Amino acid sequence: MILSGKLNIDGFVKKDDGFVNKAVVVKEPNGNLALYVQAGIMFAEGEDSAKDYAYSGPLGEGKKVFAYRNETNDGKSFLGLSVAEQDPNYAAAPVQPQPTADVVALPSGEEVAKNDIPF
Repeated sequence: MILSGKLNIDGFVKKDDGFVNKAVVVKEPNGNLALYVQAGIMFAEGEDSAKDYAYSGPLGEGKKVFAYRNETNDGKSFLGLSVAEQDPNYAAAPVQPQPTADVVALPSGEEVAKNDIPF
């Protein structure tokens, strides 16, 4: 690898979600430089996950990429990738409101029930 970093390309943006294009430049054996641009991102699944893949994430618009842990016959580990259309009915789990405390601490250190605060 020769270099890596952010790449600003007009019109090459994924939604308005803070996604930043990244690029890697690699020198090939013949002396040419190859440019690889990030197309997606994969997040690790928890070790206790019942899913058969180790990583998954969005890939452009409407697709998901999955990475599966595999092993060669001689015991070397590698990741296998697959791409699928994202289920149009899929939506991220709704954010649950955090429970609020029934008791709050005043600057004096005294704890009082929320309903007893006069403002």
